[in-house]
Amino acid sequence: YYNNKLKMNQIQQVNKQGRKLFKYHIDQNIQRYKNQQMFTYRVNRWRWNTKDHSTPLKFFRLKYPLMWSFTAILVYDWTYGWTQLSSH
Repeated sequence: YYNNKLKMNQIQQVNKQGRKLFKYHIDQNIQRYKNQQMFTYRVNRWRWNTKDHSTPLKFFRLKYPLMWSFTAILVYDWTYGWTQLSSH
């Protein structure tokens, strides 16, 4: 009886230690996740706040070259292009 009770006590202690270890790892993972969230939040806030608004967006860098090429194609079409069509 005494030996059996001692074994049960040891098993309960191991279970408690296992639970503590498991809880420790869960808490560590939660803490790591929260820290990662905070890190990405702060990095994104820093990126947004330090964004250079003095230069236009990359899409607008194409505005003038596209505008000039479209105008050139239009002028070519209305001059030389129509003569080619009418000659057939």
